[in-house]
Amino acid sequence: MKTKVLVCFLCVISLLGHGQQLLTLPFKTIKVEGLDRLSVDNRDNIFYSDIQGNVFKLGLSGEIINQYSPTLQGRLSQLDAFSTMILFLFSVDLQQVTLLDSHLSPLQQISVQDEAVGFVKAAALGNNHVFWLFDEGDWSLKKYDYRRSETLQSQPLLPLVGNHAIEVTEILEKGNMVLVHLKDHGLWLFDNQANLIKKHAISFDHPIAVYDDQVYFLKDEHLRRLDLFSGVESSVGIPEVPGHGVAVSSQYFLIYSDDTLYLFPKARGE
Repeated sequence: MKTKVLVCFLCVISLLGHGQQLLTLPFKTIKVEGLDRLSVDNRDNIFYSDIQGNVFKLGLSGEIINQYSPTLQGRLSQLDAFSTMILFLFSVDLQQVTLLDSHLSPLQQISVQDEAVGFVKAAALGNNHVFWLFDEGDWSLKKYDYRRSETLQSQPLLPLVGNHAIEVTEILEKGNMVLVHLKDHGLWLFDNQANLIKKHAISFDHPIAVYDDQVYFLKDEHLRRLDLFSGVESSVGIPEVPGHGVAVSSQYFLIYSDDTLYLFPKARGE
């Protein structure tokens, strides 16, 4: 009887004002040693990296299902598993992109250092064999064809911010949009030709997650979301938990720190 009561308590959802729902406790807490970056694919598979750049596929019971260890180790600046077929790994220190399949077998390694690119501080996987790169050499957002080592589009960012110093901390492609987080300047949306669409004046210090048309991020230990089209920012009803990143799957909100992963089940309609 006590076990049944505990299970019900862990999964209880209570209503708040304005239709917001509060998940009182995580559905599951998983201890993960050395967790640095985390991402989930569209089949709810969980992948994470440690500070050496090793990548692990994690089961819901906390077991490691598979592992990738690079020959040349370096901390990952980006780990994206949004595609079912390809994992995208980027290391600023190595100036290298690694593509893995869903079993963590290497598909390709690409150096992003060539005469057309200076120093890449942020990168993302795009459609049709391209990367999106922030080149600190000329402060531009570049659409880069990695098969031909050719820059297809280049958008200087300094004129867009009034020639102030900028720091791009993250790039993500979502559908036909490219999301670029400029520290202290908000989240910027570009089209797939690198033309600026709009800016969202939000601030955060941790990696973001995108699901449908919503951007999720941590701010002051609360999970927030931003509607990409309306620009409306709201709070997700999850209690404060310490974390440095968030991921979103079809079933869960995942908040993670360097040693713990918290899974909160989504309420209906999330």
